[in-house]
Formats: sequence, C-alpha cells, structure tokens
Amino acid sequence: MAVKDTKKFLKNMRSFVDREYKRGALDKFSTIVTMTASACGEGFKEGYRDLLKKDPTLPILTDAEFLKAGKAAVKAVSEWANRPRTKGTIVEDEIGRVVFRASRDIKTAYTRAKKAGSDEIQKILKSKGHRKLGGRDKAKGISARGSEVGILKSGIHRAHQGVTTVGAAQVSGALKFLEQTRGFGGFAASEEANEIADIISNIKATFNTTGTKSGSKATEVSLNENIDVSIEMLPRSKNPAGAEDYDLNKLLPDLEKAVLGYIKNADLATMSGSKSIEENAVDLTTYMVLKELSKSPNAKVVGRLKKPKGRKAKNTSEKNKYKYKKPTASNKKASALQKQKAKKSAAMQPLQLIGLINKKLPDTVRKNMQEPGLQNRTGRFAESVRLTDVIQTPKGYPSFGYTYQKNPYQVFEMGRGQAPWASPERDPRQVIDRSIRELAAQFAIGRFYTRRE
Repeated sequence: MAVKDTKKFLKNMRSFVDREYKRGALDKFSTIVTMTASACGEGFKEGYRDLLKKDPTLPILTDAEFLKAGKAAVKAVSEWANRPRTKGTIVEDEIGRVVFRASRDIKTAYTRAKKAGSDEIQKILKSKGHRKLGGRDKAKGISARGSEVGILKSGIHRAHQGVTTVGAAQVSGALKFLEQTRGFGGFAASEEANEIADIISNIKATFNTTGTKSGSKATEVSLNENIDVSIEMLPRSKNPAGAEDYDLNKLLPDLEKAVLGYIKNADLATMSGSKSIEENAVDLTTYMVLKELSKSPNAKVVGRLKKPKGRKAKNTSEKNKYKYKKPTASNKKASALQKQKAKKSAAMQPLQLIGLINKKLPDTVRKNMQEPGLQNRTGRFAESVRLTDVIQTPKGYPSFGYTYQKNPYQVFEMGRGQAPWASPERDPRQVIDRSIRELAAQFAIGRFYTRRE
C-alpha cells in the first residue's frame, strides 16, 4: 500500500464509520438509566444561567431551589417507571435517585424529567412575583428548543457511560472495516495495536458488528449477551463533546496511528495489487511518453491507452501472450474448503487447547486487572478463572465457555438485577474475555466467541 494511498484508506474507513453508525445507533438496545436530583438540579442551574444572560431581570435562584427542581424531575421519572403499564422497570428507587431499566432507550423518561423540573422552576418564579418563562410561539417564530423553557431544559444532557457509547459502536465499525480488508487479519493482536489493545478488547467484548465494508449487506451493530447501554442524566458541563472515554474523536486518532504503524511494519506495500510511490511514478511516466508518441502519424500504440490509477499498467506488447489454461478444480470450492478447515481447526483438539489456555489464564487475567476495572488484591478472582469447554457454533466458529468464582465477584456484572456498584469497566467478563483473546492470539485462533457458564 503506497504511502500516498494510506490517507485515502483511512478516509474510506472514516467514511464507512460515518455512513453506517449514526447517532441513535444504540437507542434500540436494553438500557439502564440513572438520574439523581443533584445532577438534574445542576443541569437546570446551567440552563437558567443562560437565561440570565438574555434577561438579567430574572431573579437569582438558590442552589436549594435548583435541587428542588432536580428532586421533582427524579420523582416524575420514578412515578412513570412504577406505573404498571410503563416499559421502564425500577432497579433502584430512593429519594433523590432513581435507576430504571428498559428494553430500549425511551425518550418519555427524559421528557417527563425535564418538564417536571421546569414546572417546579416556574412555580418558584411565580412565588417570587416574576412572570412565567415563555414557551414555543409559532406566531413569533420561536421554536420549543429556542424558547426560554427550552433553554432552561438544555442544561441537562443524557450521557452514555463506560464502553456502551455511540463512539465505541463506531470504533467497532472501524474494526470490522479492518477485519474485512485484505492483509489486516492480524491487526488486533499486532504489536502496533498494543497501546489500544484493552480498548479493542473491551469494544469487541461489548459489540458484535456484522455486514460488509462494501455495503452489499446491511451493516449492523448489536450488544453482546447480558450487556446494557448505560446512560446517566448529567449537567451539560459534565458532558462536553468528546468527554466520553470511548468517544470516537478520542479513539480514532489512536486507531489510525496503529493502522499506519501496521501498514509500515507488516510490509503491506509488497502485497499483490499494492503499489509503491516509485512504481506509480514509473507507470505515470510511461503513460505520458506513450501519449506523446501516439500523436505521431507513424507511431501506433497497441491496445487502449489508459492513465494509471494506482495499479500497474497492463502490458500492451504483442510479444507476451499467454494461453488460457482451464483450472483443474473449482477455485470457489477450494476457497470454501480452506475456510471450513480454518474454522474447524480450533475445535479439533479441544482438551489440549483448553489445557494450554488454562495454564496461562490466571496470570494473564491478573496482569490485565487494571483500573478502572477490577484490581488484583488477593489473587482469588484470577486463580478462579478457567475454561470449561469449547464447542462449535452453527457457522463453524469455536465458542469457549468459562467460569469464575461468582461469589462474591458476580455482583460487578452488568445485567438484570445488577448491584449499584456494577459498571461496564468492572464487569468480570470484560477482563476475562480480553485475557482469553490475548492467549488465543498466541495459538493463531481466528474468530471465536466466549460465554460465561
């Protein structure tokens, strides 16, 4: 791959991500939402601060009054989630804090929270003898978002937490793009990807991306088993653009840097179909010479004269001709057979494979236990992790079953009935999956799945 083509390759990768993974990509998945009165109150305070810039005659409100609006917002969501026919299910409900789970991201909860909080602010302003804040006015050309009430509400944002962010979903698309690009099969386990290995591992453990970079099939991203999208209502100042640890603007530069290093060190420039800068220059020079010669009435160029576009020009000489030789066997069948053998190879000797991985698994888990995930203190967790079996999926890929000491470490898992201190980063499955994949790479195992028994 010529250096001049690398930027185009990265641009294509970005275009693929932007095309396939839009905002709202995670709205259809199981969601767990956390709202607190303090965070909502701070959000209303920031929105009200913007109103004061427009209308300095507004009365100054105290932190206690904004907290009261935050409590009203939390109470409204709690009442909504506790209704029998509501699609939200309460996980935690106490004064000033509510956590609920839903089968998808339901906007009704946020709408109710913002309305209840803004209504409380309106009551406070009325008690101080001030006019009500204005809402949408079509006659005056004032939209709901641009109105005084809309500005007040704009101080509250819903922020994705942990690895379940839109940015992480977009990076999963970029990784899919690389997987389907010739020569990048070993990128994830390469030395160049070491600096972002944990990020790649976490994203692969969270998302399953399907489809093709050519767009011949619909590209989709889904969450892996027992993972919820984590969202928290926060004030705008706590959710600036690019603030998420897994935001695309933070991750993509590191990913592109690793890709550039991989292209350089893997010597992809020598691959068939790839061109160096010198080769491209020779092709272009040849084209220009032939173009000038073809203008002479006594000169004839055999074949169609084409300007090279990054690929080596075809030989237009009559001297080099090759007879067509019928293949002895179907290339398609041979290719399919090779793929089938590759898929089955990891499951051919399951007992031996399990033994080899289990021998190194505790030490690898211990090494990978770093903040903000679980940290190694007693060593009991790492020593308890082991593979139990390996089976073959219907599509022919290996699926590794594993277990660990669930008491007390399962309380950190994300999922139904999770404890308040559970988080995507501290989920034991994250560090275990990352460790298994790190070891599997040493045995040249390609695509596979992991599952907690």
